[in-house]
Amino acid sequence: MLYTILQIIAFQALFLLVYDLFLKRETFFNYNRAYLLVSSVLSLVLPFIKFPELKKMATENIVIQLPEVFIGTKVPSSYEIQIAEQAGIIIEQPQTPIWQSVLLIGIVVASLFFLFKITKLYWLKHRNPKRWQGNVLIVKLIKSSAAFSFFNTIFLGERIPESEKSTIYKHELVHIKELHTLDLLFFELLRIVFWFNPLVYIYQNRIKELHEYIADANAVKQNGKSAYYESLLNQVFDVNNVSFTNTFFKKSLIKKRITMLQKSKSKQPNLIKYALLIPLVFGMLIYTSTEVRAQQKIEAQEKVVDQELTDEELVKKYFDEFVKMGNEGSKFKEIMDLIRINRNDKYIESREYYLRFIAFGQYIRQMSIEMKSEKGTLTQSDIDRAEEMKSRKYKSYGEYRDWKKTD
Repeated sequence: MLYTILQIIAFQALFLLVYDLFLKRETFFNYNRAYLLVSSVLSLVLPFIKFPELKKMATENIVIQLPEVFIGTKVPSSYEIQIAEQAGIIIEQPQTPIWQSVLLIGIVVASLFFLFKITKLYWLKHRNPKRWQGNVLIVKLIKSSAAFSFFNTIFLGERIPESEKSTIYKHELVHIKELHTLDLLFFELLRIVFWFNPLVYIYQNRIKELHEYIADANAVKQNGKSAYYESLLNQVFDVNNVSFTNTFFKKSLIKKRITMLQKSKSKQPNLIKYALLIPLVFGMLIYTSTEVRAQQKIEAQEKVVDQELTDEELVKKYFDEFVKMGNEGSKFKEIMDLIRINRNDKYIESREYYLRFIAFGQYIRQMSIEMKSEKGTLTQSDIDRAEEMKSRKYKSYGEYRDWKKTD
């Protein structure tokens, strides 16, 4: 899970880097909006997409072999616990990693903060006079010069001059028609889940800028640039800054909006820049697929070596692995995780699994003898039973397969 989160952050950083370097200064506002929305979704989805075709395309030279790393712990099944209890071994229940606890606490706090902002917004809507104009609800904010929109509601401060209200209304109407609130709410939800990730906040700021550019471009067509500049500059700024509302008067954005209004329209050939998304996504897919290929290559190499060993040699190899882990301080539950107990009598187990399970049974018996010896509870009966089990010949894998194929 932690590795997946790191991948998501890395992909978001690459997408934003391409946007800031190549697309941000273009006047293709709707294309830029689509890029930010699509790339934010892709960054969440790509880590989970694996294409076998891309695995085959990855050559041996670009495959990076890394040691296998496990983050977190596996909860033992009831069958695993039963086996351990029969051997007199107590399995410690896994504790939740600290980073997961911090992550959950942050999500809860971010959710409460989001609910507070929603409540504040609806309280403003409730306590101020309002009226319908077609399908749009206009809320008059008492003793305020703020102007912003949320879904089909436009909030206008009573201190805004009457001569400016028409321009501002048309501007906010664009936000409503273009469904800009949905964009902001999407990133607001991302901010709850990825509250620790500054890139999500950058994404939301970029999309808010685009919303204002889109609304400005439409409003200028109706009012003219000079009149629109006055609406931006000749106001007293009193902004209720809520991250998921489209605010008309925002000091940090006004200079950028005026600059963008003065820019000439981008030339059509510049649209080719959006094709950068194709190699970028393709490279990410190769990365995620090759990562799986690297692990599969390591496992395949191990299986080739194992195939050259006899059943007895493999059982000893697996048994020695368990003993080594125990000597190095691994918990019994971690050793049990290696055999992935999930038995089903309907199917024939693989050779590796069958022989590993036999080795695990031998390890269990040895652990039981050693623990009883340390506690002083070891009896001659225990020793005799252990010797009997040790001398008992287990089925070879070939015999096991033949036995499984019988009625």
